[in-house]
Amino acid sequence: LFSLGGNVGVAIGPLLATPLLLLFGLPGVALLAVPTAAMALVLIRLTRGRAASVPGGARSARALPPAGRDAWGPFARLTAVVMLRSVVFSGFQTFLALYWVSVLRQDTAVGGVAVSLLTICGAVGTLLGGWLADRHGRKQVLLLSLGLSSPLLWAFLLIPDPALAMAMAAALAWQGAWA
Repeated sequence: LFSLGGNVGVAIGPLLATPLLLLFGLPGVALLAVPTAAMALVLIRLTRGRAASVPGGARSARALPPAGRDAWGPFARLTAVVMLRSVVFSGFQTFLALYWVSVLRQDTAVGGVAVSLLTICGAVGTLLGGWLADRHGRKQVLLLSLGLSSPLLWAFLLIPDPALAMAMAAALAWQGAWA
């Protein structure tokens, strides 16, 4: 749920920033400071006095896992795969709007919608991935997600139709969130 909240927040960003950018140019994006400041005030008000109400801190409430043998080889492989996937997905998300405008010949606003759709589908995929991992195991869901990533990305790049490309980008984000 924490990850879902972060994804939803990121998804809302392009929906707010794109119209401000198109209407007022780069200085218009500074208007995003207004909802940011408002939310900061809400959070300060809601959390005032809560830190003192947790005796001993959150750490003392959890038991430490038993000590075991470190498995550095599998950990290094997993870290490399996750880093590679993150680089690819971050690049995809970063350049998606530009791809929409320059390759698919769509309006800048549609590129912003594509980025928002990507993140919204990623948020939904996060929930679905957690559900699937609970039922089928984390390793199987992770392997399925990573196995689908490359074919879906290649399919996305081969699609000339913006509507189909939007659907493929949604599928990429949806399954990519499982990893």
